[in-house]
Amino acid sequence: MTSDSSKMERMDPKTVLAEERTEMATFRSGLAVERTTLAWIRTTLGMTSFGLG
Repeated sequence: MTSDSSKMERMDPKTVLAEERTEMATFRSGLAVERTTLAWIRTTLGMTSFGLG
């Protein structure tokens, strides 16, 4: 079995960079989903309070 460090040494630097960018893109997408969900909640609360107020 090979260790992760030996795999990284054999990989093309462009491949490593692409994998890091993919991980960062996944993280950014998760943050975007969270922001969108919070915006929907904020909008719903605002509309509800306007309708009841």
